[in-house]
Amino acid sequence: MSIILSGVSFHYANQQPLFESVNLSVATGRKVSVIGNNGTGKSTLLKLIAGELTPSSGSIRCASTPYYIPQQIGITGISVSQALNVSDKIEALHAIYEGSEKYEYYDILADDWDIESRCRTALDDWGLPKVELNTPIDSLSGGEKTKLFLAGMSIHRPSVILLDEPTNHLDYKSRRKLYEFISHSGATVMVVSHEVTLLNLLEDTYELSPKGVKRYGGNYDFYKTQKEIEEQALNQQINAEETALRLARKKAKEVNERQEKRSRQGEKNKDQVPRIMKKTLKDSRENTEAKLKDKHTAIIEQNRQRLADLRQKQNVACELKLDFENTLLHNGKVLISAHRINFRYDTGVLLQEKPLDIRSQNEEYSHLKEDNDNTAAGNITSQSEGQIQSKEDKGKEHLQEKTLDIENRNEEHSHLKEDNDNTAGGNITSQSEERIQSKEDSATTKALLWKNPLDIEIRSGERIHLKGDNGSGKTTLLKLFIGELPPSTGEIIKADFSFVYLDQEYSKVETSRTLLELAQTYNHRSLPDHELKLRLHRALFPKEMWDKPCHVLSGGERMRLYLCCLMISNQIPDVFILDEPTNNLDLLSLQILTSTIKNYRGTVLIVSHDQRFVEEIGITRVMELYAHADNQ
Repeated sequence: MSIILSGVSFHYANQQPLFESVNLSVATGRKVSVIGNNGTGKSTLLKLIAGELTPSSGSIRCASTPYYIPQQIGITGISVSQALNVSDKIEALHAIYEGSEKYEYYDILADDWDIESRCRTALDDWGLPKVELNTPIDSLSGGEKTKLFLAGMSIHRPSVILLDEPTNHLDYKSRRKLYEFISHSGATVMVVSHEVTLLNLLEDTYELSPKGVKRYGGNYDFYKTQKEIEEQALNQQINAEETALRLARKKAKEVNERQEKRSRQGEKNKDQVPRIMKKTLKDSRENTEAKLKDKHTAIIEQNRQRLADLRQKQNVACELKLDFENTLLHNGKVLISAHRINFRYDTGVLLQEKPLDIRSQNEEYSHLKEDNDNTAAGNITSQSEGQIQSKEDKGKEHLQEKTLDIENRNEEHSHLKEDNDNTAGGNITSQSEERIQSKEDSATTKALLWKNPLDIEIRSGERIHLKGDNGSGKTTLLKLFIGELPPSTGEIIKADFSFVYLDQEYSKVETSRTLLELAQTYNHRSLPDHELKLRLHRALFPKEMWDKPCHVLSGGERMRLYLCCLMISNQIPDVFILDEPTNNLDLLSLQILTSTIKNYRGTVLIVSHDQRFVEEIGITRVMELYAHADNQ
């Protein structure tokens, strides 16, 4: 077995257990999924297996150290090589090429002479041809970061892979690449995902709940079929128990009525009974009535308890519905007018990782040759001599290959420079664009995001799907529209309208507040406290969660909470602006969001790679972005 969990439970400090007594085993090479409602602990389970968290009880064993890609890649301030955990090897490789005599570099490299070329190949294969190992990770989009860590699978070739919502932010091409990789990989793969296409590629489905985990021997469609059968059987049991409870109550009522009738009859005939027998008969009657009452009460209570237990097994249907009225804006009003806009990122090198050049390569080769001569003269023992000689031979072979690679890169950089010169020479005519032109000449590390400036007009009533490959600037364009970023060229004119912007990080959910506190900040109508709590309960946030801080919520729970807060506020936005809103959502929350946006009658501007979601919400217009070739 590759992964074995025995009696694993977990709870955060001073909180109720997230799940208890999880037992599961995954055979070597199996591809499995972990599903469950938001907040059941799916991401936590992967972190436990990855070793990032320690279980409260139980044990976890893995055949090897897992390669783990988290749901939220919050790494900042480092380079791509550091993010991929290859920076030490790259540094050692460069040091050896530059003639370092430190044997520790050979130990760090561990004969992994092709690490740099392997990284380059992996980045190219995963759609990151222009990303260098010294590129700051902060300059990458959400989708590019995900692809970067997916490329790490090809680089490190792990035998155990853990993926938490890996399709988040991914464009269609990258999703197909991921499907292909998982299908052909010999590694053990465990996936947390809401995407049905991916789930159907996996061989086993594990359903996680607070009471543990249940295995279903098949993909998601098989799991869904089995769940439907289970729910039908459960509903039949519930109906049977409800019928039994009604009959028990009816029987108890009939028995009680008969007893009351007998009591009344006895009262009428008491004068005919000898005085000495009256008390005996009264005690006997009361004792009989008590026994019958206790008997039927016990039957009713047993039925009620069985019914309650069965109902607990039912999937709780969320009553959260956002039925916004139509906005006051008439259809066709120009809301946003963007004229010749573009944006410039700073693509400067974060870390000064020294590039190799032809001269240094030749000097290094000469130095290595001198070292080989000295080694041959007998400066070290025969055993270590052989080892060092072997490594240096490999170094020389790779040195020759590296020289050719450097020459090719020099040609590539020369071509890029020509492209930059052409761009700088060109198409800009207005005064503001001329100022940008001047900056471009003085800062060649800054490149415009789009090859051609954008002219965009958005009118009220439109439902626009903004699409494009990862890195094409979709999120950037949304931030330009809402004023969070200024355009580097051109201008944006906005009419007076209200909007709701839901970003990928759910930043509207203030993590420092509790659930109830956040709900209170949206209570503009001064709803009574019990009404707020009722709304939270209907949104699947029970009483025990109201005082929890929002930072403990999963991504899907934050989405659901924000929708609940919008329902509480009842403020009708003119425009919904949504950036990858289906990321991290369980299937129930996805259904809620889909229904909300589908029924909303205002303007919708959405970025999403979830084709099924896009089709269901009724898109009327598609805009596709293409990044400048030098930025891809």
